[in-house]
Amino acid sequence: MNWIQHRNFEASMLKHFVAVLVLFFSSLLTHAQPEGNELLNWIGKPITEPAMARLVFDIEKGQHTSDFDQMLNRYEIKSFDRGLNLIFNQNFILSEIHFYDSGHLYSRYNGSLPTGLEIRMHHDYFKERFSNFDADTFNQFVYHSRYTNGKIDVYFRNRHTELIKLIGDPNYIAEQDKQMVQNWGRRIIPDGTCTEGNCYEGQGKMKWPDGLAYSGTWKYGIPHGQGTLNDSAGFTFSGELKLGFLWNEGRISIPNQYTYKGTFLLGKRYGSGEARFTNGTRYTGEWENDLMQGYGKYYFSESYHYDGYMMNNQFNGKGILYTPEGYLECAFKDGKPNGYGTQVAANKARLKGKWVNGQKEGEFDAFTPDLGEYKAVFEHDIEINRYRVE
Repeated sequence: MNWIQHRNFEASMLKHFVAVLVLFFSSLLTHAQPEGNELLNWIGKPITEPAMARLVFDIEKGQHTSDFDQMLNRYEIKSFDRGLNLIFNQNFILSEIHFYDSGHLYSRYNGSLPTGLEIRMHHDYFKERFSNFDADTFNQFVYHSRYTNGKIDVYFRNRHTELIKLIGDPNYIAEQDKQMVQNWGRRIIPDGTCTEGNCYEGQGKMKWPDGLAYSGTWKYGIPHGQGTLNDSAGFTFSGELKLGFLWNEGRISIPNQYTYKGTFLLGKRYGSGEARFTNGTRYTGEWENDLMQGYGKYYFSESYHYDGYMMNNQFNGKGILYTPEGYLECAFKDGKPNGYGTQVAANKARLKGKWVNGQKEGEFDAFTPDLGEYKAVFEHDIEINRYRVE
């Protein structure tokens, strides 16, 4: 194949979720703003790092531009309302971050910065506090400090910090780039045959010997913009691409697996979207790295569904499992109730207590319309005793 494919089909989920139902019947976006020192750790990481991905999605909702520099092989996202630039290499590994004072284009960056640095810091205060910075040999208004994988540059104007840069060491970025290929999702490598139009800048069509075909917008000699994809196996995609990656809004269909409509990042399902699986189930909610992760709703049918938090394609975190017979509100772990929860039946009967790995364990507060309030004791999900508390 001439493109990268990661087909993480979620068929194994059904077994876990059915187990939860058997156990039952047997008895969220604010604006992302990273912390200063966290930013140093971002250098050399792919754009799919969760905190970075959330920031990029937020930036793209505001005043920004993005462009690829072919001479430097770097992709730059400028956020004017946040006062920062994110600079990636051609494979979307973060290599630099720039923070700006207010000016003609930029609002002032008002987030926290590494090592306690600040925008608009006075030169005298800076010199007194930051002795680990050395003045540039040729420019007295620039100071440098090394860190593990790169450097920090501080620029002054009118005796105040105007621009601060975090710059990754080129060798470190190159090494990280080699290791991060496995983070790619679906990406088109433009080594097919251009069959129509302009396959460098404009609208064009390209085909590959294995049956893959792309029709849409080209820029920099790469699929970049709105387009459609299909192959001989029945795979289809329509939506946006960046440097060959599936990106932002789009719709994908994989025969005998699923259809998905939502957002993509670096060729993977990322952000928010809905997947409909060929086994009849569906999920709508948050995604990370092609996985159901974050808050969402998973439907077996309209009357059987889970509403809560997911991780690694399974129920993980607080959630509610609804069925025709009632519901279970509990903490879940790897698809099973695990923690203190409340189970309520349609006839108002209820149990409150602790589930351990999908089973009721210990003493529960119980109620049924005919018996009223009482205590029930469970061992491995089996009721072994009950009594009233006067």
